[in-house]
Amino acid sequence: MAIPRPLKLRSQVGKRAALEVAKSLPVARVLVDTGVYHLDEPFDYLVPEIFSDEVQIGIRVEVEFGSTMHEGIVVERVATSENQGKLKEIGRVLSKHPIATQASLDLFTSVAQRWGCSPYDVVRGAIPPSLVSVDKEALHAPTSAEYTIDESALPKELRATSVRGYWSIPPHQNKSLLLANLAASRSLLGQVLLIVNDEAELISVLRFLTEILPNGVCVRLDGSLPRADRYRNFLTMVSGAAQIGVGLRGAVFTPLAKGSTVILADESSPDYYEARSPGWNARDVSILRAQNEEVNLIFVGFAPSLEVSRLIDIGWLNLLLSSRKMNVVADVQDRGELLSSNAFSLVRKSLKSGSVLFLVPAKGYANALRCAKCRNVGLCSCGGALLQVGSNSPPACSICQKRFPQWVCQECNGGAIYVLAKGSDRFAEEIGRSFPGYPIVNSSGENIKREYAGPNALVIATPGGEPYIEGGYAAVFLLEGLRFFGQGDVRAVERVTNQFFSSASLVSVSGMIFVSLENSHPIVNSLTRWNPAPQLRRELQSRQEIGLPPYFRFVLIEGIHSEIAQMQRGLVQALAEERIPPSTRILEPFKVNVTKSRIVLSAPVLEAEELIDFLHEIQKRRVLSRKEKLIIKIDPYSLL
Repeated sequence: MAIPRPLKLRSQVGKRAALEVAKSLPVARVLVDTGVYHLDEPFDYLVPEIFSDEVQIGIRVEVEFGSTMHEGIVVERVATSENQGKLKEIGRVLSKHPIATQASLDLFTSVAQRWGCSPYDVVRGAIPPSLVSVDKEALHAPTSAEYTIDESALPKELRATSVRGYWSIPPHQNKSLLLANLAASRSLLGQVLLIVNDEAELISVLRFLTEILPNGVCVRLDGSLPRADRYRNFLTMVSGAAQIGVGLRGAVFTPLAKGSTVILADESSPDYYEARSPGWNARDVSILRAQNEEVNLIFVGFAPSLEVSRLIDIGWLNLLLSSRKMNVVADVQDRGELLSSNAFSLVRKSLKSGSVLFLVPAKGYANALRCAKCRNVGLCSCGGALLQVGSNSPPACSICQKRFPQWVCQECNGGAIYVLAKGSDRFAEEIGRSFPGYPIVNSSGENIKREYAGPNALVIATPGGEPYIEGGYAAVFLLEGLRFFGQGDVRAVERVTNQFFSSASLVSVSGMIFVSLENSHPIVNSLTRWNPAPQLRRELQSRQEIGLPPYFRFVLIEGIHSEIAQMQRGLVQALAEERIPPSTRILEPFKVNVTKSRIVLSAPVLEAEELIDFLHEIQKRRVLSRKEKLIIKIDPYSLL
């Protein structure tokens, strides 16, 4: 039987003798982690003389708020307070080293305004938890080691002292090595913060940086490290002792010296969106840094997001292309056809000189089923779509998991099944039968293979799961193009464009790219010229006409049905009374589940700040009246 943990009483603040107040700048403004949503402004505290040398901007302190002690960060030292009441003293200093600079404190405020939250909501995800044992350590001095970098693959614009741009990287290259060389090159000019979207990429980049740089130049900044190592590496970057920091999305807040460079790879990735409130994303945070701090900004990828494309279009970012002529063949698959007759011959020819990559839309076996006789979609009595997890598995419900060993169509009583949406396992099965004698490599779902070095093989992968092959693939086949571009969310075009370029980049210099689309589709021309701009320019134009991101900012609000209905009425009234921008669009609420509904709002980019301020004020008033906070997501990756 488990032994229950002893109860802990909340610590009460005992009175202590008043300490002598600091002779110089005796008042500290402290951003306090109050846990109270509407109390988000800094509070003034007296600085005891014994703490005066330690209490600097960015130092973590403990202060009394109400009747309990709370953590806070010093944001300013001043001579006098505007507060007419009696000030309390700082209780103790929690960190020996600053954990924030003035620039990063300003960033917390900017992010809070941008996403309609309190600054400490941002701080919790931006600064690693402290550790007393690490705070007691002496920080290392900056390394004085000299090193040389191979900059031959880097555009000259990226070697300039000042840069703000998007680098569309070339094909036939190892992306991780390019990122490592870019970070190392920029480190000759100042500190570098390199942000990548997943741990596998982080490990790969660090491996190359370890080979390029002396010890102590580069540190890792992510939550998978032991707590002490993560906090120590963070302090090493803050102090300037390390020249390069590499991390995931949370590391985007790491303080940097003036003249530093922020590099963000694959900025359109959904992995950069913070799932927890306030829901910021690393791309937009890095843009705020470039606007408000003296830092350079480089986005690196194959195709920019639409938000970044807009910034390129208005001249705020420079687009650095790696254009070249690619061997691209386009041909449409007939419905249900594995490959066109032309594609079969191309696969056979390519297998003689190397492995062939097939990019498919989804993992699994059969993700949607129809009756082979009447084409009626197979559904469970609960409404869930039927699928198959393997060739010998019966149809099963995707929601309640009910199995149908003897499935019969409810419309025509037919028993034959037609696979409407093939998964990677089904593709691997069919491709393997069509080209016997070659190994099958299936890289999808939980079975992702980062590299392949075996004999010529048929490699089936879902987006992001493509194994790297030294020298490249003999051919890359981008299958079911209509299914890729037919995905229903607002990010489909930018996501698929990036996925196709990313997969196509793995082809060898003499290899061929096959696209299962009409030759007139814009993506075919973009791949042929290795230039994503025309495809994205068309999408930007259509979105500006119909009022979608990136020209409009969207807000998703979720709560119980009655609260959302009341919110809609209040918003309509606020619109009529001109308390929110007149261009605000308020869509009809829709149900999410039995208890919750959502409502979607939008406003033009230049007017959205007023709408967000209004919603933030509503949240404050709800908290004051002891109502539950609504879930408000600003500029989420998906509106579904």
